[in-house]
Amino acid sequence: MRELEPVHEVGLTGLLASQGRIARTVHVPGSLLAEGFRWSGSDRWTQRWWPQGIAVGTWEGAPLAIVSWFSKSHGTREHGTRITVVDLVSLQYRHVLLVAGDDLAPVSVHAGGIDWSGDRLLAAATFSGIREFRLSGILRTSRGRFLLPQTALLRPAERFRYSFLAAGSDGMVVGEYARGVGHPHARNPRNAGSGSDRRHVGDQLFARRSAER
Repeated sequence: MRELEPVHEVGLTGLLASQGRIARTVHVPGSLLAEGFRWSGSDRWTQRWWPQGIAVGTWEGAPLAIVSWFSKSHGTREHGTRITVVDLVSLQYRHVLLVAGDDLAPVSVHAGGIDWSGDRLLAAATFSGIREFRLSGILRTSRGRFLLPQTALLRPAERFRYSFLAAGSDGMVVGEYARGVGHPHARNPRNAGSGSDRRHVGDQLFARRSAER
């Protein structure tokens, strides 16, 4: 068993108070776009991490963007999935690794789509459903890394590829990517779920599996 680093809870507020990397403002072509930003240094060229979903909102009055990334494995090592929290005023950003279980093992999902509402962050997890994280639970390790433990898992009642997701007017809208199909399939998993311990979390019915990956 690997040795765990000491950790303490800092939440999203503590994360934003820490020193981050600085993104750069760039011109983005398009009549409906004002400007964009690009990552700093090696984050621009990394072949290990690939940006996926984007969600925007505010926290304690600060406008933020949260970006999910999946990693491509190198050899036998799995790097998991991370999010990046960007302050859209200062353009400072911090990476946070998604983890699960008592050993805080990296969560390895594609995270092609995310949805952020208040304290709750949902990530699409392909055939395993949707994973839930609470931003107030962000941890900082003794080495200065940030971790976000999984708090719940929505398991699909039938086989469905959770490729991306977004909040809709009547619940969560989920898209499914499939080769050879002219358009994505979408459905509302409001009543989906499995397992004996099912509880409502917001508008969704989750199977509580806090230590499950």
